Amino acid sequence: MAINSFPTIIHLKDPNPPPNARTYIIFFITGNPGLISYYTTFLQHLYSVLSTSSSSKDITFQVYGASLSGFDVHGKEQGFVAGKAPPYGLLDQIEGVSNALRGLVTRERKGSGGDEAPRVVLMGHSVGAFILLELIRRERGPPLQRQPSLLIVGGVCLTPTVVDIARSSSGRISSVLLPIPGYVLIASLVVRFLTFWIPLRIFEALVHVVTGFPADAAAVTAAFIKSRWGVKQALHMAREEMQVITADTWDDEIWGAAALSPSGLPRSKLFFLFAKQDHWVADETRDDLIRLRARRGDGEEEWKPKMEVDESGLVHGFCIRHSVPVAEKVKGYIDEIVEADLATSTR
Repeated sequence: MAINSFPTIIHLKDPNPPPNARTYIIFFITGNPGLISYYTTFLQHLYSVLSTSSSSKDITFQVYGASLSGFDVHGKEQGFVAGKAPPYGLLDQIEGVSNALRGLVTRERKGSGGDEAPRVVLMGHSVGAFILLELIRRERGPPLQRQPSLLIVGGVCLTPTVVDIARSSSGRISSVLLPIPGYVLIASLVVRFLTFWIPLRIFEALVHVVTGFPADAAAVTAAFIKSRWGVKQALHMAREEMQVITADTWDDEIWGAAALSPSGLPRSKLFFLFAKQDHWVADETRDDLIRLRARRGDGEEEWKPKMEVDESGLVHGFCIRHSVPVAEKVKGYIDEIVEADLATSTR
């Protein structure tokens, strides 16, 4: 597959939306490695089911996702982190995604010509879910620090690594290897040396045979491994994930509370979808989070996040083989978020 067929940004929207329609931007944040091309089928199917199921002319949907900073297969420096060169750590990525989100909302508001800012539904996969919660934390801070045009009405976290990532089976290995001085540099150089001599098409076939990935995912993986920054960027970011994603530090502004928010803003409605077996999320971590933070039912606990454990064989990297069923599941979450927003807001 040709390198130029891998997008760094996916932005799906109606070129002629209904006049005065309320816009909901589904803003997707990738996992690590942060290549949006892995999620092409997922995002396209999600946009399709959202667009075809909405019978209201008062609502229009957009679906947006971009590769994380430093992840690019075109030989360019991709990203939104100003004043720094790759590789970028997790905290850099949070800053870059925040910049991208604010820029997108500003552009779409100006382009629509309307007075109302687009609503934002954040969606994050794996470490993207951690970035999602950090963005909500930022936007619910002191009034002087907020962006008045940015209204995050909900969030969807898919196979999320948001607490104690080092307790998972893969996290235990990574937390030992990644802090070794020089490990990230040496490992990335070895991989680059071993793959540099292999033509991309042949390497795609090798990845397909070794991993069993479908052809599109194998092509993205091969391009990622052979890219200038890919492996080093992924390992560098993972090292910081081991250091940052530890104990649960979010308060009721994120997790919800029966009392009104001190910020004066409606709390973002949150949904979590966990895999039953996940090598990046320890069972005990998942179960503790559900026990402490999830709603027990509807009604009086609607302000708490809804957390589900998938029983159908969902894997951590759902975008490789399970894009369509996950997109249809997510569509139901988004419907609930939009319904709640419409019920609590005025035009």
